[in-house]
Amino acid sequence: MILSIGKIYDIKTDANSCNQIGLEISGKGNPVVNINYTYYIGEYDAFKEPHIQNERCYPFTVIVFVVEGCYYCRIGEIEYRIGPGETLIVPPYVYHNIKMEETGKLNWAHVSAAIGKKDILLFFRTPTVIYDDDSRTISQHIVSLVKAEQHTESFQQNLQRDQHIAGIYDVILKQSSRLESFGKYDDVIYRIHDEFVNHPEKAYTLADLAQKANLSVGTFSSYFKQIYGKSPMEYVLDHKVKHSIILLMTGNSVKETARALGFYDEYYFSKQFKKRVGCSPSEYVRTHTLEV
Repeated sequence: MILSIGKIYDIKTDANSCNQIGLEISGKGNPVVNINYTYYIGEYDAFKEPHIQNERCYPFTVIVFVVEGCYYCRIGEIEYRIGPGETLIVPPYVYHNIKMEETGKLNWAHVSAAIGKKDILLFFRTPTVIYDDDSRTISQHIVSLVKAEQHTESFQQNLQRDQHIAGIYDVILKQSSRLESFGKYDDVIYRIHDEFVNHPEKAYTLADLAQKANLSVGTFSSYFKQIYGKSPMEYVLDHKVKHSIILLMTGNSVKETARALGFYDEYYFSKQFKKRVGCSPSEYVRTHTLEV
């Protein structure tokens, strides 16, 4: 279902700017930007035991409101502590680690609001933690969103779902600033990102990626990190290691996995794997095989 917000804060909705990034528009003079809302999963008043999840990276927005306890999230070198009444926001394609050291209670949801094929938050510098009344407003939308999904699907339910997701994004965008790169380099950055995500078997260098984008290495790196929160090569290696787990757990040897993902030797692959996962590929397979 598509709802129209009209003017989306600082995004210029003239036809030329919209066409540059593939936005779906309607109307003349001051076009309307159409937004596609998607709800993936969520819970409210959910009790959570202590747990840790590392190197998470999703194509949707992660929203976590803490009802009781404390929730920790590390993005890059910064670790955020989200306490009761506060909300964590992690935009799409941002690598992050999360943990709860004690039992707590959360309201959480995975959602997206896309213009064209890109989530709105990719065009903004968003806050990682939201506080006070704005945080409670997001929590109310999460609860209503999850409750709406528990009923038989209908037009009315879909409309309510879209309205609650729009409400969540409305709160986030009011505290966000537009990225300077919007409409300038975003499209080519997304194209390069999609290429190495869809083809992890290829070997990439920073110079290669910058050349594909027709940008200098410095400019490409700067804008890539602005959008995705990591340098291009760190992001590429993170993605390759995540993909390697699938290959390893389906019977491929370390050497076969390294070659399949474009690493020049298995020792370098193992080093990058251990850096991100905390153990060698062989140890990972042995440990997880035993758990099964």
